Amino acid sequence: MQHIKDPSTGKRVSRLNPESEWTFHNAPDLRIIEQDLWDAVKARQSKCSTARNKGTCENRLTIRRDALEKSVLNGLRTQMMKPALFKEFCEEFTREVNRLRMEKGADLVALKSELPKIERELDKAVQAILDGFASPALKTRMEELEARKAEIETRLVDAPAAPQHGGIVSPEDRDASRESSK
Repeated sequence: MQHIKDPSTGKRVSRLNPESEWTFHNAPDLRIIEQDLWDAVKARQSKCSTARNKGTCENRLTIRRDALEKSVLNGLRTQMMKPALFKEFCEEFTREVNRLRMEKGADLVALKSELPKIERELDKAVQAILDGFASPALKTRMEELEARKAEIETRLVDAPAAPQHGGIVSPEDRDASRESSK
């Protein structure tokens, strides 16, 4: 994590270091679940995100994030608590949640910026038709643009509201969550 000064506000803001600067260390002795189970969960998670993001998977089951987090933290606390392991889990969990929220935020920003481009292309196509340049290819392109516009609008409407603090989980949030699960 690095702290940089925002030139527009003069305030220091934290930013994740570039991925190229990250270091990873294999620590199998800290593993709390078997690799096979981890792989199975990751595969299921991938399928579910595919259902949500691309609509190519039929699994539409969801669970509220706060309910999931509370359940996982409570299970860890009651089933396998060693303070050092719990602290390590919370730190890694916080990093991963922040990474996913930043990634999702970037996806939503990209979708929002794509909408005006589609609107401009549709306006140009309509103007071409009005100017007498109608063709089957133009009709096909307009249908594609309208479909993409509808898809983006649906995804933006269905996107959950961002948390008030910008979506970044702080150590204080994590500690408060831990205290509330006791």
